[in-house]
Amino acid sequence: MKFHAALLPALLLAAPVLATASEQPASPPAAETATAAAAAPAADPDEKVCKVERELGSNKLKRVCRTRAQIDAERDAAREALTREQRR
Repeated sequence: MKFHAALLPALLLAAPVLATASEQPASPPAAETATAAAAAPAADPDEKVCKVERELGSNKLKRVCRTRAQIDAERDAAREALTREQRR
């Protein structure tokens, strides 16, 4: 019992120190990783990129493969459509 009585105050005093040590980020912030990704050389537009997407209205996963050029074209079309709708 004496051991527990001595251990409890020690834990209470050490808890804030342990909490602040675990709050520090282990990886660099997202802004730094985004900058590093942007600095990478341009990829081949004919390279095929596959990723798993969730079907709309379902939990079923589907593998979708497209070239980088197709991905860029779809992104540009979506951006233009959004801009067009916002101007109305």
